[in-house]
Amino acid sequence: MFFSCNETSLPKQKAYFAPSFENKEFTLFTDNCKNEFLINTLSKVNEVSNCSYEIIYENYKAKIFINSVESDLKDLNIEEFFNEKIFENSKFADRVVESIYDSNDKNISSKVYTFIGNTPSNIQFYITNNKNKFFTGSLYFNSKPNYDSLLPYIDYIGDDIKKMVDSFNWIDE
Repeated sequence: MFFSCNETSLPKQKAYFAPSFENKEFTLFTDNCKNEFLINTLSKVNEVSNCSYEIIYENYKAKIFINSVESDLKDLNIEEFFNEKIFENSKFADRVVESIYDSNDKNISSKVYTFIGNTPSNIQFYITNNKNKFFTGSLYFNSKPNYDSLLPYIDYIGDDIKKMVDSFNWIDE
């Protein structure tokens, strides 16, 4: 004689903490290299060196490293260097999504790369005037890469990066 329960038992799936985020407000930030853009007021900016900054999200253990270079882009091959960084980071990605933004009015071309998977940096971007200015940024978390658990934070800060790129201006152009 066999007895069984009427319910089927299934193993519990892994669950991740569902964070709640504060409402966003933005303020205009101007760096020492004549660039201006909007940043989230919940972040703070730390100058690392001349024209290099960290935008720190303490509550989310994340940083956006930004860097500005002004020189003849053909001599420096900065875009080639950036593409090498993208290639290195994409080795860890399941997929890479590229977004392109151009504004002739503001003399800006940019690319934003979003890396799907457990990568060292989940978002990298650059902005250029295609002549002599290049501005880069990379999002890093102070934790072991785990895309599933970081995704809400990546989306939250990714929206801030989009706002930064959309609002970006060269002050002297």
